[in-house]
Amino acid sequence: MFVIAVQAEKGGVGKTTTAVSLAYILAEEHKARVLLIDADQQGNASQLVQRYDPEHSGTVDVLEGNKEITAAALPVTLEQFRKDYYFDILTANSYLMNTNADILQDTVQDQVHRLRKALHAARGWYDYVVIDCGLLMDMAVLNAMVAADMWIVPMRPGGLEADAVANAEERLEELRQLNPDLFAVGLLVAAGANKKHAEVYEWLARETRLGAIPAVIPRGIIGETYTAARMPLPAYRQRCKISDAYRQVARYVAEAARVAAKKRKTGEGE
Repeated sequence: MFVIAVQAEKGGVGKTTTAVSLAYILAEEHKARVLLIDADQQGNASQLVQRYDPEHSGTVDVLEGNKEITAAALPVTLEQFRKDYYFDILTANSYLMNTNADILQDTVQDQVHRLRKALHAARGWYDYVVIDCGLLMDMAVLNAMVAADMWIVPMRPGGLEADAVANAEERLEELRQLNPDLFAVGLLVAAGANKKHAEVYEWLARETRLGAIPAVIPRGIIGETYTAARMPLPAYRQRCKISDAYRQVARYVAEAARVAAKKRKTGEGE
């Protein structure tokens, strides 16, 4: 199992689109067993795959210890595409805000390893887990980061990326005290690839403690209108520049997972 957390402290950078698109491509095109976790109380990922329920949240059930992941997860089917099954999801809604407060106040039980332990119990069920995190480093997001192997940080180049990277680097240093193996990679979301973006990519890859995914997610009208259809962007428009860019991201993640699995196997054999 390889766990990817998608999180940025700035809104409007394609965080949820990235998480849902990645889950869809890994499941549909890479034929992997995928769990999407909505760890944002807004529930946007849940809404995009038509699984939002204001009264039920699988993420809440798991974090509060009421259910195991295999009992709390719901299948994503997207019936309008006549497909019986794509991947599973732990949904979120506004109740996640109450769960964050409850965990923070619970000084008896473990606060930050709940999701990691739950995923360990479900490790035979999934190849990939993709977590759509909220903007704030609340208890749900902190649990996601402690459970993650990779942290994807979507960002828009344009002069403020240095601040975004500095914040991510500082946060990464803190998170590694709880999860020493966590590594972070920047993902550029921009109007289109150009020389400036290539320079930002090289800067990310060579001069920061973050890695860089070799893809630029282009912004466009499709990326702004697909949400009304309530489906992952690559399902809404399979062949477009945005979907193709997310396929590059999926290939990068798949290779990182392969390397991580090989490293774990080597470590177990020593």
